[in-house]
Amino acid sequence: MAEQKKSKLGLIREIGLLGSIALLVGNVIGSGIFVTVGPLMGGVGPGIVISYVIAAIAVIFVCLYNTQLGTVLPVTMADYVGTSRVLSPFAGWFAAWSAICLWVLVLGILGYVFPLLLQVIIPGIPMLPVSFGIIILFGLINYFGIKAATRVQLLMTGLFVVLPLLVFIFGGWPHMQADLHYPLFPLGTKGVLLIAVPCIWSYVGFTSITTWGGELKNPRRNIPLTLVICLVLITALYILVAWVLSGVMPWQEAAKSGAAVAEASMTFLPHWLGVFILWGALFAVMTSINTTMITGSRCVLAVSRDNILPTFFSRLNRFHSPATGLLLVVVIGLIGVSLGFSIVGYSVLIVMFMMVIHLVVSTGVFFLPRRMPALYGKSPIKFNSFWRWFTWIGMIVVSILCLIFGMQESWIIAPFLFGGLALGVVYWFARRGYLRRRGIVLEEGMKELTPEAKAELEGG
Repeated sequence: MAEQKKSKLGLIREIGLLGSIALLVGNVIGSGIFVTVGPLMGGVGPGIVISYVIAAIAVIFVCLYNTQLGTVLPVTMADYVGTSRVLSPFAGWFAAWSAICLWVLVLGILGYVFPLLLQVIIPGIPMLPVSFGIIILFGLINYFGIKAATRVQLLMTGLFVVLPLLVFIFGGWPHMQADLHYPLFPLGTKGVLLIAVPCIWSYVGFTSITTWGGELKNPRRNIPLTLVICLVLITALYILVAWVLSGVMPWQEAAKSGAAVAEASMTFLPHWLGVFILWGALFAVMTSINTTMITGSRCVLAVSRDNILPTFFSRLNRFHSPATGLLLVVVIGLIGVSLGFSIVGYSVLIVMFMMVIHLVVSTGVFFLPRRMPALYGKSPIKFNSFWRWFTWIGMIVVSILCLIFGMQESWIIAPFLFGGLALGVVYWFARRGYLRRRGIVLEEGMKELTPEAKAELEGG
């Protein structure tokens, strides 16, 4: 009976450490290393490895504040829940809306890239129908619950994402030409910082771990472990792949390619292994679509529990999956694909919205010990005053610098960023006014955790 009650209130903890690592690795790697490394190399040359290192340093702050958040508040969409209760309901919605804008763009670039890669294997396939089809497919997979989505993720990440990258690294290392690495910065050193901004997109998925925190077994242990393991593994893969690519293919050629890693592998590996790496790129896109469906639907679930979105979006089906929320995320993905931005344009805008989220959520995390002392006391990891200030100030500085550098990438960045954020503000006041006319004060219901969040905490 207790299990039945818990199932009705909250999501079930079905993800273990290995599943959590697979979800995060698959989500973060995505198409980034297979697809965007080539076009990004066009802005800096072989020195892109330094841009990846700078991006990794920025992500350390993300991991630090998510460690605090995930161990104090291991519930579904902890970043939204924590921010809305610690700072204000509006701040929580602002972060959640920024995430929704982010997922429009993430699913947009993934849906755009998938048929682009598939065309190399099957020339002439129609772009838009394939883009729509792959997004709908993973919406259906997630309909059957987190356990099914995690099993699919484990298979795809291990055999068809990480393994192809290792084949590329070890296969290409003996074939590198030293002269292709020099000069390291053929376009000057300014490009290193500018390209570090879209490189951060390659690490964007690290925040997703607190999104599914309500479905993770032993979250206060597994969230920090997952973050550390994945940061080391993913950073090593990015740096090694970028270094090998720039050593086997001139950076000017890589810049013109939409599948530079796969194309380069064809020059030094047997044809069938080159095709295997190309399929790795396809599966990497699919792993990111899969986890974006998970994170997006959990965001919709959390905000609808608070009645910001209509409450029917919080319904769970018999597989304990937020089916109506999934449907909304699928629609969001189809809109994102239809925007038709360039790869770099998508990636810079994604980073811009991500930085807005970091600014708001990291501030909420900084005040967690003061506003939620009872929950903070249960956390096995407690940062002292220095580390809390270090994490918060570091995240603020990184976010502001990324926003400044990102605005310089294209004139379209600022209108899309501020226009998208403005829509969220308009929706908040419209929804609040609508509910007030019906005698409901939106903020009143957000002073405490929802019953569902409390049930998830009891199970964590």
